[in-house]
Amino acid sequence: QLKYRKCLVCNCYRSPSMNITDFCDAIDRMASSASNEFHDLMMLGDMNARNTSFWEKDVTNTDGRALNVCFDNLGMVELINEPTRILGNSASCIDLFFTNSPESVMHAGTKEKIVDVCDHKPICATLVFSVAKPRSYKRNVWNYKKGSYDMFRQLLFDAPWYSC
Repeated sequence: QLKYRKCLVCNCYRSPSMNITDFCDAIDRMASSASNEFHDLMMLGDMNARNTSFWEKDVTNTDGRALNVCFDNLGMVELINEPTRILGNSASCIDLFFTNSPESVMHAGTKEKIVDVCDHKPICATLVFSVAKPRSYKRNVWNYKKGSYDMFRQLLFDAPWYSC
């Protein structure tokens, strides 16, 4: 919950062997269900689908075409437009960030690889949300160093414990 808006951030992974139709159906069901409760939807992750609309220097494959149509039907746009997977001399943009509220994202892009054994660059985004400040309230603060412990002991001694 960010101020008066609820935001759902969902991390997705589609293995290359997963049927794209099944993946898109699952995304559609999840987005339809979530749209009743959340104003902003953000779905990101390694989707293993390529499309020149994600990154203009990539190629479009069947999975990328289907994924683009799926998110387009949900009114969501893709914000990563640079290569995210670099393997040898080939590059592709398969780590994606879809949202129905692009105005809530100040910047989206990639970072440098975290380790050399990984062939994916991490994706990142800066969101334009402000979080509501917690309301102030009165508190009693006790300074135990200034306690009158002799008086406290006497009060405990004089208390009518027999009536308990």
